[in-house]
Parts: sequence; C-alpha cells; structure tokens
Amino acid sequence: MTPDNILRYLEHGYVMKLEEQIETAEYIRNLQQSNETLRQGLIEFGNQIFMLRRELVSLQKERREN
Repeated sequence: MTPDNILRYLEHGYVMKLEEQIETAEYIRNLQQSNETLRQGLIEFGNQIFMLRRELVSLQKERREN
C-alpha cells in the first residue's frame, strides 16, 4: 500500500482489508524507525557541530594570544 492509498483510505473512511492493515502497520513502523534513525543522526550531527565550534573558538583564542 502506498502512502497515497493509505491517506485516501483514511480521508474517505474506507475500510481496509486485514492484509492492507498489516501492510500499513508495517509501513508506519518502518517510517517510525526511519524517523528515529534520522533524529539520532541529527542529534549526533548537532553535537559534532557544537564540538567543532568550541574547537574553532579555542584555536582562535590561542592565535590571538600568540
């Protein structure tokens, strides 16, 4: 089942067959896992930027002092 089909069923109140419900549930679980993976990646990326920024500021201070 495609995202468009899922939305069509939900928007129009169509009843899904058991197979479609199982497929849709699996699709949603995969989306949730993908979102969690992306979220963790963004957090790690943000932490790396923070650490690099801190390092850059430290190097700039060292250069000014020398």
